[in-house]
Amino acid sequence: MHCEATRLVPSPPEAIWNIVADLSRLKQWLPVQAEITLPGATRAAPGVVVGIKRPSHMGMVELEQIFGLTDEPRMLSWHNNKETLNGKPITQIKDFATTMSLAPDASGQTRVTVRSTWTPVGIMGAAASAMMKPRMQKEYEQALENIERIATTPPAPPASTP
Repeated sequence: MHCEATRLVPSPPEAIWNIVADLSRLKQWLPVQAEITLPGATRAAPGVVVGIKRPSHMGMVELEQIFGLTDEPRMLSWHNNKETLNGKPITQIKDFATTMSLAPDASGQTRVTVRSTWTPVGIMGAAASAMMKPRMQKEYEQALENIERIATTPPAPPASTP
């Protein structure tokens, strides 16, 4: 199964990369209520692990997201690891992976696409996927909207000192 959202953002890929690859900015654009644990590294890079703890309608979900390929400023990928629901391993969904691609166009805009794929296991996996997909779609669309807002908002002027 998969879930995908795309948005044309009026900024170059480098500006968007600086937002999404800076792990200290995750909460600025991720539209989820989550406790995020960052590693010592603050930039997305292969092998970097981010801890996620978030409530769901079924209970507390905890997982690691491990960055795989990063191709600055065109693509980030990560996969989920050690997924649990209320402290028990999630076995209904496996091989959950996400790619964010940044493709420039001739007008100076960037097509930003977030695509996740996963394998449902059995009837419970199919049911879980059916519940997850609409929520994920909304979250991905909101994340892309947030990225556009951040990328197109001019920085605040420095505070003046008397």
